[in-house]
Amino acid sequence: ECRVCGYRFTPEREKIYTAEEPRSMADMLTKAPTRFSAVDCPVCGCQIALAIRAPRIDFPAIVERHDADAEETEGGEDED
Repeated sequence: ECRVCGYRFTPEREKIYTAEEPRSMADMLTKAPTRFSAVDCPVCGCQIALAIRAPRIDFPAIVERHDADAEETEGGEDED
């Protein structure tokens, strides 16, 4: 539903595009861009944000785990 004119419609897959939120020059250097899926209202033409698109995270093929419970501490404790 359009928040400007109130027209209700179902977005067509072909008309959905990716938009980016405007940023200041300082934010361009420090923050990642906020991207979202959007569609234009067929009646008034305003942009309607559908969903925020999070950046993809690529994990390395081999992930090493550190298991602190399996290791024994050697002489690290002080006795009174």
